Amino acid sequence: MNKIGRASRNQASDYEAAFRRLRRRIFLGAKPHENRTARFARLLRDIRQMRASSGPASQVLEIFANQFYGTISTDDTILQLRPIAGDLQTPAFVRIAAYARCSALAYKNACCPGDLHVSFREKALQLAKENGLVYEAFVILANWLFAATYADDLPTSERIVRDIESLGSIPGGNTKEERADFIEWNARYKTHLAKYLLLKAKAISRVDRDGLIKEAGDLYQAAIDAEPAEDHRRVNKQIEWANRLIDLGESVWEADFVQIEGILEFAHRSLDSHGCDLCRAFYFETAGGMAELQGDILLNTDRQGALRYWESSIERRRESVRLYSLARHHFAKVTQEASEKVEEKLKTETLPQKIFLSHKGVDKELVRRFYHVLEELGFQPWLDEKALTAGTRLHRDIQRGFKESCAGVFFVTKAFKDEKYIAAEIDYANTEYIERPEGQFAVITIAFEDSVVPESLRRWVYKNCDSELQALLEILRALPVQTGSVHSRKTTVGPKI
Repeated sequence: MNKIGRASRNQASDYEAAFRRLRRRIFLGAKPHENRTARFARLLRDIRQMRASSGPASQVLEIFANQFYGTISTDDTILQLRPIAGDLQTPAFVRIAAYARCSALAYKNACCPGDLHVSFREKALQLAKENGLVYEAFVILANWLFAATYADDLPTSERIVRDIESLGSIPGGNTKEERADFIEWNARYKTHLAKYLLLKAKAISRVDRDGLIKEAGDLYQAAIDAEPAEDHRRVNKQIEWANRLIDLGESVWEADFVQIEGILEFAHRSLDSHGCDLCRAFYFETAGGMAELQGDILLNTDRQGALRYWESSIERRRESVRLYSLARHHFAKVTQEASEKVEEKLKTETLPQKIFLSHKGVDKELVRRFYHVLEELGFQPWLDEKALTAGTRLHRDIQRGFKESCAGVFFVTKAFKDEKYIAAEIDYANTEYIERPEGQFAVITIAFEDSVVPESLRRWVYKNCDSELQALLEILRALPVQTGSVHSRKTTVGPKI
C-alpha cells in the first residue's frame, strides 16, 4: 500500500474552506446527543448564510444536505447536481464534488444506465488532474475502488490500486478540518483496499486465501481505530467489513461466520448511539445477506434449518427496505430485489416435497424397492402401506397424499388398469397438475414389460423402461425437486444452527 504522506496544499479561498467544512458536517451525521431535525435546520441556516459569496458552492451543499437527510431522493439529487457539475463557470472543486456525488448515487441505481457512475467518475478525475488537485484525485479513485470491488471487477480494481499508488504523496491538509478529512479518506482507502484483497481471495483456494483475509481484516481494524469518536463512520466500516466477508459466498466456513456475527454484534451495539437510518438500513441489509448465505450453505444437510435462515433473511431485509425508503435512497429497490429472490427460494423449497407412488397391489414388491431407494436419496415417497392407517377414509387420504406431493409416479405393468382407485389417483394427479403453477407438479409414467399405458395417462409424456435402474433415472430426471450435493459423511457442511 502507498504510504500517504502529508504535503502542503495551496491556501484555499475562504468560501472553499467553508465549503469543505460544511460538507464534512453534512456527512458526519447527527451525534448521539443531537436532535437530527434540529441539526439539519442548523446546517441549512449556515449553508444559506454563505450563499451570497459562494453561489454554486452553497447550492451544491444544500442539495447534499437535503439528500443526506432524506428530503429529496437520490434520483432527484443527480438531476439537480448534473447542470452545476457541467457548468464551466462553476469552480473546479465544486464541480468535482458534484460529479463525485452523482457517481456515488448512480451506482447500483436502476434509474441510471449501468456505466453512468463510471462516466461521472471519469469527469471528476479529469477535472482533478487538470487542476493539479492530487487529494481530490485520490478521493475519486478511492471511491471508484469501492464500486469496482462491489461489482466483483478484479481487473478494474487492480488498475485503480495502481493509479492510486502512482499519485505519490497525498496532501494531508493545513487546517483542522482538512487534516480530519485526510484521516477519514486515508481510513476509507484502507477499507477499499481490504475489499480488493477479499475480492482476490474469492478466486483462490481456502488455504491460500487465509493470508489475504487476515490482511484485509487488519486494514479494516486500522480504519476503524483511526476514528474511534465518530460513531457513524465507525459503525459503517464495521458493517461493511462483515458485508465483504459474506460476499466470499459459499467458500465461507463456520469460523468465518463466527467472525461475521461478532463484527455485526459489535456494530449493532453502536446503532442507537447516533440517529442514522442509513446505518441501520445497511446493518439489516448485511444481516439479511448473512442469513441468506447460511441458508444456502445449510440447505443440503438441514433443509428446515435453511428455511429458518431464509425466513430471517427476508425479515431483516424488509426492515432494511423500510429504513432505506424513509431516507428515499435507491438502495431500497436493490435490497427489495434481493429479498424477493430469497422469497422465491423459500417458496420453491416449501412446495410439497413428497412423491406419490401409484401402482396396482400385485406390483407392491416392485414399488417398495423404489420407495426405499428414493427415501435413501433424501426424498419423501408416499406409499399406501406406509402412509395409510386403519380407520382412515381411503379416498380422502389418497387425495391429501397428492396435495402433499410434488409428483405422482405411475408404475404401469401388465397388471395396471385404469379403474377404481387407479382412475381416482389419475384424476387427483390431473387436478394438481392443472391447479399448480407450471413446473411445481409432475406426472411421471413408467411403463414396464411392454405394458399398455392407459389413455388417461397419455396426455403426459411417458417412458418405456427395460430395467428398474433405467426407471429410477427417468423418475429422478422428471422430478421438480432434486437431491443434495455429494460430500463425505464425515464432513460438516455449512454453519451450525
